Amino acid sequence: MIRHRKDRVAVVGFKKAFMPATQKVVEIFASAKLGPLRSILAEYPMTIPDDGEAVLRDGKVVNWLRNGCHPLSLCVTVGGPVTAVTVHRGSDGGGVCVLEFTNGAIGNFHMASGRNKGQTIERYSFFGDEGHVVIDNGLRVTMQRGIPFDYGKTTSYAPKALSRTRLCSRREFTMRCSISALTLSRVNLPTRDRWNLRLK
Repeated sequence: MIRHRKDRVAVVGFKKAFMPATQKVVEIFASAKLGPLRSILAEYPMTIPDDGEAVLRDGKVVNWLRNGCHPLSLCVTVGGPVTAVTVHRGSDGGGVCVLEFTNGAIGNFHMASGRNKGQTIERYSFFGDEGHVVIDNGLRVTMQRGIPFDYGKTTSYAPKALSRTRLCSRREFTMRCSISALTLSRVNLPTRDRWNLRLK
């Protein structure tokens, strides 16, 4: 009906595809800093019912239909179009959903069944040739670029010169997001970038 009126646009609320953390990962891989995307690992509490046909026929509301689209939409937003999907379901409803992307990357959606009693509830990792990026709980984005070393020759992984040494080697960016404004604050540290996304 909306399509025939031609005066509205409708979209499913893929909240994880449009969150600022996801857009930051898209930006990082678009910049080619980490090279091309090679693989994705998504961890999210999820189960798939054992009789999908009955669920659809009877109109049952299950976790897979309520929430499965959100982590998958995040993976597709970063990874692009998918050419093949393979699902392995465990006896308790958890399992893995393997996504093969058109660009050659592979995605593994780990449907974490069982009760997660701690943090992180959900995590998304994106791997390139020069490092990887992690989204924790949709709020923190960490870019790992590694530590420069020459295997077999490097004897220390700490930077030289006390004036340049930090207890932790990361760049911390705090992004405070509101509907109308986005502010960015930064502390420079050498080999790791972290963006903390917090709603005002």
